[in-house]
Amino acid sequence: WKVMSWTVPLPEGGYRVYAKGASEIILSRVTQTVEAGQEIMMTEPKVKHITDTVITPFAKMAMRTIGLAYKDIEGDQDLD
Repeated sequence: WKVMSWTVPLPEGGYRVYAKGASEIILSRVTQTVEAGQEIMMTEPKVKHITDTVITPFAKMAMRTIGLAYKDIEGDQDLD
């Protein structure tokens, strides 16, 4: 896998897990996106749009893209 993740404690309790890595890998694991402050379900058309308009054009110029995602988890969940 071309992904690295790390966990940060949140002030109000719980944790935020960040993951960064190859855009295609991160994008394949994302279930929601934040748009204008609202959580929206990630759909196949959105994934295709991001791939076609961002990832592929950069790849054609021999440039890499890196994805970044996060997930908040409760403090009593197992971090493994």
